Amino acid sequence: MKIQSQHKCHQSCDDLLRYLLIKAAPVMLKVKPAVLVRITNCCRVREFMRYDLFCVYQQYILDTLQMDYLMMRNMQVMFYDAEVLEGVLGGTGVRDFLKDQGYDCALNIGEYLEQLRLRFSSSNDFPHEIGIFLGYPLHDVKGFIAGRNDSIAGIRGLWKVFEEPREALRLMWMYRFAEDIVKIALDEYKNIRDCVHHLKCVVE
Repeated sequence: MKIQSQHKCHQSCDDLLRYLLIKAAPVMLKVKPAVLVRITNCCRVREFMRYDLFCVYQQYILDTLQMDYLMMRNMQVMFYDAEVLEGVLGGTGVRDFLKDQGYDCALNIGEYLEQLRLRFSSSNDFPHEIGIFLGYPLHDVKGFIAGRNDSIAGIRGLWKVFEEPREALRLMWMYRFAEDIVKIALDEYKNIRDCVHHLKCVVE
């Protein structure tokens, strides 16, 4: 019975690893600065009363993905690409916008990420400016935070679009296409570590 339970746990870990790899695909392929993923605690973590983990194989999963990450509250993890994110945060108007949202001027992305993490942990309110970190257009993030009700009808995607629908659709298509590429790679490479190695070679 114990052997069956361990096998089930290993299989569940594999499934979670594949799920995370697909969700983080746009970041791994450098078309998106970050993704935020909510994870449900595994049954064994609950048994051990270890609520600082999302899986008993958490370190193995994170080591396999080989991505920068930030642990948030409520079992949320943000995977990010430091180079791509730095480019986003250096974009026109972004730093001024974050300053208006109460962020201290930061010298590097590590400081911005720490301020974002603290906002997750110190408040029950969701920090909607995270849209900037996730690669959403600045004008759309501003529109959502301002509570505008004139979003463009007919566009269903990762965020509400208020301006430049063609650019928004292009970005959404790129993000979804990256997920499709990883799904194909997972079918080709049965070993997940080999799959991750292949994907990293593609973008280097």
